[in-house]
Amino acid sequence: MFRYLGLKSAYPEVIATVNTLLYHGLIGLAVITAMILTGKRLAVIGYGKVQIAVILLFTGLVAFPAGFMASRAAAMFYRPVSAWSLETFLEYAVSGGSHTFHASIIVPIILMIAFFAAMRYRPVEIMDAVMLYVPLAHIIGRTGCLLIGCCWGKWVHLKFFGFYLCRFVNPVPLYSILINIGIFLMLRRIYENIYQGSVSARNYAGAVLCSYLLIYGSVRMTLEIFRTTRKIFFGLTQAQMVMAGFILIGGAFLIFIAWRNRKPPGQTDASEKDLRKMLSLLGLLAACLTVIAGTFYLKDIHVLAWPISYAVDLKSAFMAIWYYLPFLFFPVLSFFWLRAAGIPVGEAFRWNRFPPVFYVALLCSIGYSAYLLFSGYPDIKGGLYWVPVAVVSIINSVGEEFAFRHAIFEIFQNAGYSISLSNGIQGILYAVPHFIIGGASFGILAFFYGLLLGAVRMRAGSITPCIISHFFIDIGCIGLPMLSL
Repeated sequence: MFRYLGLKSAYPEVIATVNTLLYHGLIGLAVITAMILTGKRLAVIGYGKVQIAVILLFTGLVAFPAGFMASRAAAMFYRPVSAWSLETFLEYAVSGGSHTFHASIIVPIILMIAFFAAMRYRPVEIMDAVMLYVPLAHIIGRTGCLLIGCCWGKWVHLKFFGFYLCRFVNPVPLYSILINIGIFLMLRRIYENIYQGSVSARNYAGAVLCSYLLIYGSVRMTLEIFRTTRKIFFGLTQAQMVMAGFILIGGAFLIFIAWRNRKPPGQTDASEKDLRKMLSLLGLLAACLTVIAGTFYLKDIHVLAWPISYAVDLKSAFMAIWYYLPFLFFPVLSFFWLRAAGIPVGEAFRWNRFPPVFYVALLCSIGYSAYLLFSGYPDIKGGLYWVPVAVVSIINSVGEEFAFRHAIFEIFQNAGYSISLSNGIQGILYAVPHFIIGGASFGILAFFYGLLLGAVRMRAGSITPCIISHFFIDIGCIGLPMLSL
């Protein structure tokens, strides 16, 4: 932040010193805070003072220093492969100037599990307590990133309806802070159900660790799209490659834990039911973010063709329908997720009397499409070109409304979250791919439009009016690039 306020160029030496003290001081505070909270949590679940002292001493004197060195050593992998060597790796580990968060937790996790197993402690329980507070430590650490200006993203230009408002550097660490607050709150609920719930809920030990790997992996995979980190292999950043491993490992073990504890519905107590709902929610969120990141990665390396683009001729316009089909993967996945959660699918489309807010959404949709197609760009194609635009608009409106306004909204509701929070989360997730596609302005408009359609869905108890509104706005958003002369 100091960098973007212009202070670094004015006071380079002073700001450099302040940055170093602030950043490393906050890292130290993060570790100490997490260790204290972990110790208190272990005492609650029955660990003695000597055991807790051994755990914290090993963490503070071995695991954390090893993670700190690994976080610096990982910077070597940002260099060309020809520059990799053991000597360079050790040099970065001892005196490197940058830090990589994922490397700072991989090495400690391995060391801690091995040590606690050798000590005949219960390593899975200990790691659940440790990982519960990793998001809090991450929040404190990312506050340092936010203040000193590292890990920020690209320049954002805000322009609405032809009016340029401002520009600023994308504050990615701020997003990470807010997301980690949400991750902590979800992990805390999972932890409390396991260790403060019924006896049978203890069979889900390890779910906190695996949930963290899964949800953080998918979040970081998506956040990398907004950052300026250099890509090193196959069009992926170092973090994205590691996060793919997090997602696979966390997801695989969560599936195993759920399979091991499968029971008939009548034999599942309240703690287990809540656990399963939370794990289902985390799984859906991870799937949504991973599909978004994966889809745009495949588009960037030209494996998937982007369907919404200038149509050279009528054939290319109709081919957009075919090109769009892979983008329906998440709506289809949402269908199976709803079925697994026992949430009715057909009721989402039932026809009810439309509430007044529907007409507000419909007016906004038609107005925005008219603005796009006729205000700024009066020269558009006619005739049969409108057919593929209408078909893709129908497919897109049904798919997105089913995935965001039904699946995500309902699974959050099913997990016991409020209507307002459920609507807000689906609006944010709906905005993410639009931000990636069209930039900040488009993403912000998509967020508020998603909230508006969420309000329609809440009032109507159906996504049918949402689909109708969405179809009309897609006529403009999809039609503009395809119909432009």
